[in-house]
This record gives sequence, C-alpha cells and structure tokens, in this order.
Amino acid sequence: MTPVEIDGDPPLTRNGIDQAQKTGEYLKEVLSQRGFTKFVIYSSPFLRCLQTASEVATVLEVRDINLDFLISEVQTNGIFK
Repeated sequence: MTPVEIDGDPPLTRNGIDQAQKTGEYLKEVLSQRGFTKFVIYSSPFLRCLQTASEVATVLEVRDINLDFLISEVQTNGIFK
C-alpha cells in the first residue's frame, strides 16, 4: 500500500489517470460544442474517485470539486471481493 492508500480504497493506476484525463478532454470537447462553458464536479469521497475528479477538473479548468458522502458505497475490506 502507498502512504495514502487505505485498504479497500486503492488509488488510480497510471492507466486510470490517463483514462481520467482523456475523459476530461472528451467532456470538454463535447460539452463546449453544445455551448456549455461552466462546469460543476461532484465526487464520492473514495481516493480513486477524487483522483478521477481531479484529473477531469484540471482539463475542464474547474477549481473546486464538491465532495458528497452520499455518492459512495459502503467501505469495507470485503465489498469488492
């Protein structure tokens, strides 16, 4: 585990980070074509979700990420097994 990793809440892999950046680029292109210029991002409190939201926010030039504890599954060691 990395220093910030909690058992059952793994960080994104390098591939996951790349996918999050590509998702942000895709959203920026599609939404801007439809006239959207301002964005709001909500995220689950899980590390991988926050990392994904952060990558997307960077591409979309969104400064704040809204953390919502209602957007999450129960965090237990066995839930993903």
